[in-house]
Amino acid sequence: MPSPPFLLLLFGAVAFSLGFYDDLRSPRPIYRLLLQFLLASFSVTFIGWVKGFPDGLAILLSVVGIAGMMNSVNMMDNMDGVASGLMTLAMLGFAVLGVVTNNPQVTVLGVLVAGAALGFWWHNRPPARIFMGDAGSLLLGYLLAVTAILASRGEFGHWLGRVGAPFLLLSVFLTDTAFVVLWRARHGLPVMQGDRNHTSHRLAVLLGSEWRANLALYTMQLMMGVCALGVSLLPPLPSALLILFAIALLALFAHRLWQVDVEDGESDGSGDGA
Repeated sequence: MPSPPFLLLLFGAVAFSLGFYDDLRSPRPIYRLLLQFLLASFSVTFIGWVKGFPDGLAILLSVVGIAGMMNSVNMMDNMDGVASGLMTLAMLGFAVLGVVTNNPQVTVLGVLVAGAALGFWWHNRPPARIFMGDAGSLLLGYLLAVTAILASRGEFGHWLGRVGAPFLLLSVFLTDTAFVVLWRARHGLPVMQGDRNHTSHRLAVLLGSEWRANLALYTMQLMMGVCALGVSLLPPLPSALLILFAIALLALFAHRLWQVDVEDGESDGSGDGA
């Protein structure tokens, strides 16, 4: 059987190809989603699933998680520098988590993807000279999800660390996705239709510039990274309190942005590709 690194390269190439085809042809969202779930199913079968849950639930969470993170990163690629900068910080967080939990596979993968994302960010920061497209965002989302799955196999002292640390490193992406889906559902808009109601757009309005919006999101990602490392090192009770603090912080962040008016936000079809 091919080694896991080869499989990761192979499945990553498939994720890139799906995104590239989407950039060229823009297929119906349902077809793209079905292909993402198919890729996620093969990945879980041959690479593995998240640890910390009964196998049946873990397999389901892993398949949904891979497909979901592919779309989360794709949706976060809505403003210069946002997705590439957050990917850099998230993967660096996984690299450090790999060191702390004696998981060299995650450390190596985290450093490699963070380096690639940082190199891209340098040309993608505002004002961008190159753009990620679905080819890049689906690949990065796939790698982020698989890294989180592999990270759950590290040496943690308790269940909360095994589950909570990877979750917190993904939480900024997940918050944006939940925010956008809830906003579109609340206003009767198609969930898969792009608009300008993302956390990044609202931060740009609130703070006055894209650069400030980027820095605010980077700061939030760094804070979640610190919380993730704390959860991996602390005993169960402090870890639980730290997770609750992080979730409360993200909820307050989203609540504040919900009140920000974005001009033409409900009808503008620009923004993300999902």
